[in-house]
Amino acid sequence: MTSHINRDALSEMANILEDDFPGMVKAFIGNTTKLIQQLSVHLLKNDAASFILTIHSLKGSSRNMCADDLADICIRYETLAKSKTLESIDSELTALIKEFECVKASLLSFLV
Repeated sequence: MTSHINRDALSEMANILEDDFPGMVKAFIGNTTKLIQQLSVHLLKNDAASFILTIHSLKGSSRNMCADDLADICIRYETLAKSKTLESIDSELTALIKEFECVKASLLSFLV
């Protein structure tokens, strides 16, 4: 089973941030939840520009939290949106949400 995060890089980050690390994880989870909600709204409104900005933000924060698979999904969605094919993105954001749930579980288990 894959952990959905780069555990070695995350361990290094945790060692550097020490007591600030759990707060950073919780902030990432909360912010990502909000960003995914915003992405759904942008899709419903067919607002490619806002979708691109939001998915780009999520991509960066995912990379920063060592969630490379999640960032790769963001890249795929961002590329589609920039190609003016927003309608080809799953309106339920199924892959993105599924991967985020796995990342969230991995991050929370990392804190234990």
